[in-house]
Order: sequence, then C-alpha cells, then structure tokens
Amino acid sequence: MEKIGIVVDSGCDVGNVDYPLKVVPLRIFVNGKEYNDGEIDEEFLFENLDGEVKTSLPNPEAIRQVMLDFINEGYKKIITFNISSNLSGTFNLFRLISQELMEKFDDVKIVNIDTLNISVGSGLIVRKCIEYIHSGSLFEDVVEKSKEDIEKSKVFYVIPTLKYLARGGRIGKVKAMWTEPKKRNEIKNTPGSDKI
Repeated sequence: MEKIGIVVDSGCDVGNVDYPLKVVPLRIFVNGKEYNDGEIDEEFLFENLDGEVKTSLPNPEAIRQVMLDFINEGYKKIITFNISSNLSGTFNLFRLISQELMEKFDDVKIVNIDTLNISVGSGLIVRKCIEYIHSGSLFEDVVEKSKEDIEKSKVFYVIPTLKYLARGGRIGKVKAMWTEPKKRNEIKNTPGSDKI
C-alpha cells in the first residue's frame, strides 16, 4: 500500500475511519468570540443562533502544520479534500498553502480536490478514497478515481428555513424571503403583487 497522506477540512464529515487522516477545523465566531469547529456543541450553537454567528476559513497556520506533520512523518504524497469552493474559500486556501509547500519541498506532491459538496457528501468521497488506497491503488489512480466519484455523486438536503443561509450570505435575501411560505403568502396578498 502506497504511503498517501489525506488532509480534510472539518466541513467534510468523514466520521471514524481506519486511516491516519488529519482534519483541519473550520472556525466559528459566536458573538465575537472565535472557536474551532468541534469546540462547541450543538446546544450552545442553537442557543446563540439568533445572535452574531459566522463561520470562517481554517487558520492558515493549522493547514500548514498538518501538512508539515505528514511531510515530517515521511509522506511524500498528500491529497487534500475540501467542502465545495462554491460555498467556501477553504479549497483555495488549501491550494495556495500546498503550492507554497511544494516549492519548499520539491520531492513532495500535494493534490487538492474540491469535493463540490459538503458534510456527508464530502465525507463519502473521502471514505471511498481510503478504500482505493487500502486496495493498493497508486497515487495517480486514487486521485483520478476520487475525481470521477465527485462527478457521479449528488447529495440532497432538506432544511426547515433558509433564514440562516441568507444571513450568512450563502443565498440572496429576496430568494430566502420568497421561499418562506408565510412570507411568500404575504407578498402574494399585497396589492399590486400580481405584477411581481
């Protein structure tokens, strides 16, 4: 089995796996205080959801350090997996740090993979990648198969409200308002709304 390091951001819900992968936490800001993903529980988050809650990219130094840890452990080939670049700048940050490290260590190869997904969708791609490594696939094949899996995968989510997606800038406020049943009915019943 080829020695391949895997690094993911915490937005990729991989779960427990039989592989030495490293996870870099995304950051969460709650009412001005910074936390790493995993430091706070859901109850605390829900209690503060109507306050000022924001997510942010991982700390660049944390990304650099986990990759250096792999390199110092003798890994010359590393694959990183990130949540969709359409939702976060995390993939681009990983890519920039990877380029920096490959310039410093010319015998190290780092491939960055944008899962085009999030949560369990990203995690399933990573779990499949680990299966390829365990089966003896070579680095280039593992990368290619993982990219093919991304093209074939799709995960659907159902959420009760778009309020927090709009507040976080993931979707427009008008779209969020239009998709809320109560708000949509209010708009439809407003004089002149037939011209909207």
